[in-house]
Amino acid sequence: MKILIVYASAGAGHRKAAEAVYEAISEKVDKKDIVIIDSLDYSNRLFKWLYSKKYITLVNYMPVIWGFFYYILDMKIVYSLVRPLRRMINALNCWRLEEFLCNLQPEVVISCHFMANEVV
Repeated sequence: MKILIVYASAGAGHRKAAEAVYEAISEKVDKKDIVIIDSLDYSNRLFKWLYSKKYITLVNYMPVIWGFFYYILDMKIVYSLVRPLRRMINALNCWRLEEFLCNLQPEVVISCHFMANEVV
């Protein structure tokens, strides 16, 4: 069984969560069947840089603004309005991730960051 664990290097928490999941699964499944990747490694350089810098800047220097966006995007009506734009941006910048997924054809995908969910 091919298992893919995906995270985004926007901060260290997503990577640490993915590594913890990898360690837990590798106790039950052969490690050769588990692949762990940073989804941003399959985007273009500018997108990766902006994505991770934007996140760190908001969390470290503007936590109130980050909290506002986190709260507002949890509302179904706002999410449904933003989702098509976010999907389009992800499709334009993460097409290499889509190619990777098509080539790997994992049976299970565990995502530790929301961006990969939309691409998958």
